[in-house]
Amino acid sequence: MSDVNEASHSPRRRLVLGAMLTVALVAQSAAIVAHHDQLDELKARRVALQAHDTVRGPVGPSGRPGPTGPLGPPGREGRHGKPGRPGRPGRPGRRGKNGRDGRPIFAKPTPDKPAERDDDDQ
Repeated sequence: MSDVNEASHSPRRRLVLGAMLTVALVAQSAAIVAHHDQLDELKARRVALQAHDTVRGPVGPSGRPGPTGPLGPPGREGRHGKPGRPGRPGRPGRRGKNGRDGRPIFAKPTPDKPAERDDDDQ
């Protein structure tokens, strides 16, 4: 049993494993370089084909638009706006009678009193 354990840890085995790893890395690097060369050649062909194809016809019409997509989620609430401008002035009231001041045609209601109308015409 001791011979098997000693054989697995021998310096020769380590040297063989290192050599195998080095050969694998060199083979992988060579494959990558060959693939890169093929890609460069394809790019060069494409450029050459584009250079020879200088005469082009008119551009055709565009296709139909695709279907509309789904609606998105609703947006967040907006901010409150600025207060509005003051309204126009109201109509002038009736003239006074017998030296008294005139009363407005319609008075704004107060919280404790109902609206007061001018019913002098009755």
